[in-house]
Amino acid sequence: MSTATATGIRDAAIALLALIVAACSANQVPLEKIYGDGYRELESGHFGAAKALAEDGLRQAQGTGEETWAWAFDVLDAEVLVAQRQITPELLRRLDAGLSVERPRDRVLARALMARGYARCLTPDGENERDRENARTRAMADLEAAEHIADVLRIPKLAAEVLLRSGNCAAERGYRETAEALFHKTMDTAQRQGFRLIEAQAAGNIGNFRADTAKYDDAVRWLRRSEALAAGLPAGATRARNLGRLGWCYYLLGDYERAIQVLPEAEVLMEKLDLSGDRRIVLQNFGRSLQGQGDHARASQTYARAAAIAQALDDREGSAEALADIQATRAALALERGNFDEATSRAEEALRIQVEHRFFKEQQRTLLLLGETWERRGESSRAAALYNEVLGLANAEPDRVWEAHAALARLHARAQRPVEAETAYRKAFELMETSLAQLQQAEHQLPFISNMGRFYDGYIDFLVAQGRSDEALRVADESRARLLRERLRGAGAVPGRPADYRRLARDFDALLLFYSIAPERSFLWAITADDITLVTLPGENTLSALIAAHQRRILDSRDPLDEAAPEATELYRLLVQPVATAMTSMQRVIIVSDGPLDQLNFETLVVPEHQRDSGEDLGRDLDGHPPRAAQRHYLIEDAVVARTPSLRLLHAQSRPLPAHERSLLVLGDPESADPEFPALPFAGKEAASIAALFEPEARRIYTGRRAKPSAYRNADPERFAYIHLAAHAQANPVVPLDSAVVLSADAGEYKLYARDVIAVPLSAELVTLSTCRSAGTRTFSGEGLVGLSWAFLSAGAKRVIGGLWPVEDASTAELMTDLYRRIAAGAEPAAALRQAKLALLHSDTAYRKPYYWAPFVVYVSGSSEHTR
Repeated sequence: MSTATATGIRDAAIALLALIVAACSANQVPLEKIYGDGYRELESGHFGAAKALAEDGLRQAQGTGEETWAWAFDVLDAEVLVAQRQITPELLRRLDAGLSVERPRDRVLARALMARGYARCLTPDGENERDRENARTRAMADLEAAEHIADVLRIPKLAAEVLLRSGNCAAERGYRETAEALFHKTMDTAQRQGFRLIEAQAAGNIGNFRADTAKYDDAVRWLRRSEALAAGLPAGATRARNLGRLGWCYYLLGDYERAIQVLPEAEVLMEKLDLSGDRRIVLQNFGRSLQGQGDHARASQTYARAAAIAQALDDREGSAEALADIQATRAALALERGNFDEATSRAEEALRIQVEHRFFKEQQRTLLLLGETWERRGESSRAAALYNEVLGLANAEPDRVWEAHAALARLHARAQRPVEAETAYRKAFELMETSLAQLQQAEHQLPFISNMGRFYDGYIDFLVAQGRSDEALRVADESRARLLRERLRGAGAVPGRPADYRRLARDFDALLLFYSIAPERSFLWAITADDITLVTLPGENTLSALIAAHQRRILDSRDPLDEAAPEATELYRLLVQPVATAMTSMQRVIIVSDGPLDQLNFETLVVPEHQRDSGEDLGRDLDGHPPRAAQRHYLIEDAVVARTPSLRLLHAQSRPLPAHERSLLVLGDPESADPEFPALPFAGKEAASIAALFEPEARRIYTGRRAKPSAYRNADPERFAYIHLAAHAQANPVVPLDSAVVLSADAGEYKLYARDVIAVPLSAELVTLSTCRSAGTRTFSGEGLVGLSWAFLSAGAKRVIGGLWPVEDASTAELMTDLYRRIAAGAEPAAALRQAKLALLHSDTAYRKPYYWAPFVVYVSGSSEHTR
């Protein structure tokens, strides 16, 4: 080949290559577009797409030698990984290397500092707390530097993003007040600038923060606000995670229906966004909600889906931990359903994983679960071996140790070994007391005491079986009054002997009915001035089913008396008829309820037709009229019925009466601060009608915007004899001291919490909670019904009237006005409430149905003169 020919071929090749490169360059997407698209995908939560764009842009920038663009795409890639919490030492080294180079103080530098700061905050390294705190300090320094650059460059959206990350970092560090202040500052900034997505993210973070601090009702409010802000925006990850957390809050609040509505939507979004870890958690919570609602079949299927996702996780340790947790949960579900073989195999599989991966803390719970499974199967020796294995573990958690002792006590009792059972029970309770003493706050003590209640049930049953029924009554009442103990100091001798209980019955001129509800069998102690009678009742499931049917009928605005409802008569037969003779002679009843009985108004039980002997003198009823003994009638016709959380509370000394015995404090008819709590049309009329019964100088009325939480505290409520609240209320079944009366907004806050009520001493003759769900919805086994009514009693009120179910506004106004009119005429509050109810019951209106007259019950405390 000639030189000329070779040169020609070479030139042609170069020309062809130039054309190919030119063609490729023409088809390339501009780096600016890739960069912008990448951040839009990141904002929307499409992390996979954002990472692909970051990697594509980085390759192009490196290929063309554009170092500035390469750095920008490297930062974008890092932000995607941090958003997914996929933070590795290699990622931190990349950011450190990039930030060690002198760079212009531009948007990219600010984003790099923000990414590194948040990554450091999420993974503070170091072998001791000092090193970890130094790492957190460096994290905040990065975030502050990023915020400064954004402010200098006047990039408000970036500044708002940094504020949001700073709030997250403060929350991770446990600086609650700082975190919340930063979240609110972010919201204000985003709202002013019109950054709806950042505002939605900030609201969601406040919701998450409230959930993490067990304020689930407030969390729901903020998460719903975030959801509303994110509507119509490309905010997939924000919406998915908000819905997941919202469903979790609904589950914890016992609102399974709403949880079941939102969690599937969260799961679908997470599947689209490939958020596998979050999706697994959502499925587990969905399963728990289905289980709570009794849909065991769907719960089991949902847990199986969660297990499949856990198995596919890249994180081996995380996958194993999740699988073990799911297997243990499914074992507990199988045990609940009575599927002992499945429960055993799943618990054993969970235990195998936990042993293999050295998950010591989780092993203890699974050993107890497996022991209970063998115990339920009748294999006492195998169960005892597992319980003893827990006791033999080094560094076993105290709670698991006393659970194991209590389980062994149960086995001893069943095997007729009373001495060994007594020893094991006493050891368990000694350890329980030690653990309880370490809890300083009431909101932590309540769930702990609730958990203790199921072990008290076993001990109470053991004592009754041993013929020690008086001691069983003392133990049962002591378990109810645990949290009141400090408040009852100075009350004199705390009752505990049979003579003490009989004296209470005499002082109150009442029949005392003390119920203790347990899974296998329940008990009723009927106490009069002369005697204490023990009655054995069915187990909890039997009573719960009857009560649920009875409540459904009432809440459907039906009339159990007219319909000859069998459950209303059967409940009377089981709960009251065994002691009916004592009731006819006393005509005043004070009930200490338990478990499902806390939601039952005994006044609505139907007394069957009396079969009397010819010539029998039935006397006259409570109101001086011939009794309705020959007819079916409601129990309210026969007696004044009141309730108390415990007999010890009845024994408590009261505070001195206020200076003005006819003084009134009213908070009601507040402005609506939340769409969930609309204005009550008749609350204003109710407040005005009641206030008119008191002299102007003896009343303080706060309505409309003045009816705010601070008004209650500032009014010095201890000086009032009567306190009336006419508003919505919200029960918190998880943290009962966060139950609240919903009032007008005051600097963004509109709830008078039970915890705040307890902190303000009272000496009121009567507190009336003319609210929806004021008595509370969670029964704590050791405390009776814990909620707003309990809080006011604990603060010192002698009586509290509270509602058991949502009430009709107009009928409530009529009932309450009649109640106070009778009190003004000299009637004792419990008797006045009964008479006001009877007026509705005997009317020719729809209000004769229990739905309208029966929601309110009266709780009492103090010495004998308080109830007469």
